[in-house]
Amino acid sequence: MIITPFAWSSKMAASINEATYLFELKGEFEEAISLLEKISVEGDDEDKAEAYFLLGKIQDLSENPESAIFNYTQALISPMNDAEAYWIAERLAYLDHSPERLIKANVKTKAPIVKIFGGNNPTLLLNNNQLLQLHGDKFVSVPTVLPENAIIHAISNTGIWFSEPDKFVLHFQPKQAKKPTKNYTIDSPISTLLPLSGNQALVMTEKTFLYVSNEGIRFSIENRYKGCTPLGVFSPTNQFVLNCPDNALHLLQADDGTDHTVLSQIDAIDKVLISQEGILLTSGNSSWYYKPHRQTAPLWKYTGNTIEDITLFGNRFAILESVGMLKLLNPETGNVISRLQTDAERLFPVARGELGVFTQEGAMTVVDTLLVPLWKYHFGQNLLYDPISGPGLLFLPLADGSIKVISSLYYGKKVLLTNQFAQQASSLATNGAWTSVAPLLDSLRHLEPGNATAWYLMALMKEKNNAPENVQQKTWAEAVRFSIGDSKASASSLFHYSKAIGARYVRFLNMSPRTLYPHFFGNDKNLFTVDPAAQTLLNINPETGEIRWIKNLGNLENSPVMANNTTTLAIASGFHVDISDLTRDSHSTSLELPGKPFQIQFSEDAIFISTWNGFLIKLLQPNYNLAWSRKIFTIPFHFSVNQKSIFLASLDGELLHVGNVSGQIQKHGPNLHTSITALQSTDSLLAVASEEDEITIYSNNINYQEIQKINTKASILSMQWVYNGSTRNLLVCLANQQIKMFHLGTDDPIWTYQGNGSIFATPVIYKSLAWIDQGNSIVGLSLSKGTVEKRFSTPKGAGTPFILDNTLFSASPKRLLYAFPLRK
Repeated sequence: MIITPFAWSSKMAASINEATYLFELKGEFEEAISLLEKISVEGDDEDKAEAYFLLGKIQDLSENPESAIFNYTQALISPMNDAEAYWIAERLAYLDHSPERLIKANVKTKAPIVKIFGGNNPTLLLNNNQLLQLHGDKFVSVPTVLPENAIIHAISNTGIWFSEPDKFVLHFQPKQAKKPTKNYTIDSPISTLLPLSGNQALVMTEKTFLYVSNEGIRFSIENRYKGCTPLGVFSPTNQFVLNCPDNALHLLQADDGTDHTVLSQIDAIDKVLISQEGILLTSGNSSWYYKPHRQTAPLWKYTGNTIEDITLFGNRFAILESVGMLKLLNPETGNVISRLQTDAERLFPVARGELGVFTQEGAMTVVDTLLVPLWKYHFGQNLLYDPISGPGLLFLPLADGSIKVISSLYYGKKVLLTNQFAQQASSLATNGAWTSVAPLLDSLRHLEPGNATAWYLMALMKEKNNAPENVQQKTWAEAVRFSIGDSKASASSLFHYSKAIGARYVRFLNMSPRTLYPHFFGNDKNLFTVDPAAQTLLNINPETGEIRWIKNLGNLENSPVMANNTTTLAIASGFHVDISDLTRDSHSTSLELPGKPFQIQFSEDAIFISTWNGFLIKLLQPNYNLAWSRKIFTIPFHFSVNQKSIFLASLDGELLHVGNVSGQIQKHGPNLHTSITALQSTDSLLAVASEEDEITIYSNNINYQEIQKINTKASILSMQWVYNGSTRNLLVCLANQQIKMFHLGTDDPIWTYQGNGSIFATPVIYKSLAWIDQGNSIVGLSLSKGTVEKRFSTPKGAGTPFILDNTLFSASPKRLLYAFPLRK
């Protein structure tokens, strides 16, 4: 990401000063207007903006509101500073009292957008290879003829960089041309190309790193930077910036490609922002700011939560953390100037003095330079790509493939038309005039699909009209989804929604939007979940769903290997495991491992860890001292712990067991010569599942006596031994969503349940029921009959349930925590 602040350089400053003197001191408006109109045509961007601003003031003072509005609007496209932008917006609202209709147009492309190329003239690449370029307020087709098999690497403001399969030639073709004007012979396929100004580009092939221009290849060096991503040019030192897999930014001299500056980090560099003053990067949970032309050491370091997005907002850095906290940092000191709690995942500057904050659900909030919200709007669906800036407009590519065109000159000074409709609808509903509310809600949802008030009233109307129960539940689910971020609307919608689905409560979880299905665990009166994206442990009050405290867990992988018992959490990331008590102030014990963890399991007094390179490690509680570490296989393996023995099955089918106390191999079992997918043991039985859709059951003795072989006729996802009364059976979940119960000695299942929509196919056993998510519901299956004995509705989905103190907890992918009461 490259940010280059525009440098104002007025060409007609003397003429502007003269015009100002004419109307402010001499009152000669006509002469001033004539001079300013000339400047608005002939001047540079700064001159034009100032001319329109002064013309607006003159027409304002002359009580010509229409002319004043036109000139103020033109000036607002590129105001001189934030204060001027806010002042103009105030005057426009005073001169025009009509409500603001935010959406100006809805663009539908003939084919889905594949990629958006930025720059002064943004270009869309559609999946039919058609190019659309932004001209003014619309996208127009680019009449460029390219080969049918052209691989488009980049599109700059002036032309297209492309190659053809199996031809080691890079082409540059102007957008209006029918054939390339420049061709560059290369030695291997292109992996990365970054266009630069002046028809130049950085090119990485499999063998070479090149800098090409109109004059030809300016330099060509051996590609020592495979896997690196070219980001742009740091202009103070005229160096190319590359983000490389060695956790460093490499700055290469533009004249010869020599590597003079390296900015190294311990963790991978995630995001980089380049300006004319310095380079801001994020690595781990920290942001680092460098000024390489002055020193190679960072100017400052800021540490917080995982960074979701960064951007330059005015002369400050805006940083969005994964927990939704938005912060403004002073670029000279790194100090936090202001902060705002949001539910956002994306940032984008809208206009001068306006920053857009976008949520996963499609809500857009615009804040000022102090992070005070100016206005909100909900599009009802997520952004597919970053917004595109146009003159006074913002183009928002949405998930349905459409592009919403909105005004970027709205500063919240006038009432939004949709807010006006929402107020009218609320007033009518309060007075019981529901027949008048219905058409108003239709108009409101058409203008703003995700308007929280519209969906809240729609859900109430469904209740009032006694709509089918599933319709009411789905409508309330939408009302809840669109109310997230609005505390007042959310509280009302959640209250009604929980009643509609029979929940004790439904709460919004303040977690990273990247953590879709949180896993719950707990003890006594504590409910816990881990947010891997935010790298935090959350303690939730199970009685209310409110978060009691949040604890930082340090750097985590996206899908860390973890396990827990009632008092301890073990999380593996990389080649170490962190073990900590489930208390707020406890410190974790970090232990290095001989390999990357594959599985973790707790026993009564120990923690067992298997690794991808075949080690099995035993750690003794409570101090986590190493009891033993054994190299058993050379590949990953499944294991199941019993009191005396630990049974193992390598992924290629070799079975054996080791002593719990010593870790020494006690017996080699048979080799099944097939990939093993699951392993479950009891004190007397061992079940092994293979990729051939077979379960082999052995007696747990040193002879591995085979008792039974079951063909499930579908891939096996999970197994667990369960008691149905006094009888021990095997509960199996299959990839075709079937759940089967098997009894020893019979090949056919006792019962089969055809499931649908389950995310994690491992039922939770509680008393006589097996609970499992089923898309828009959670069901409790009878262990004896396989029939649905209880069903809880979860419109829009839910994850694996967890049961604590006669309450079933589950979370939706929209981060809603469900709490359903169970019979005691």
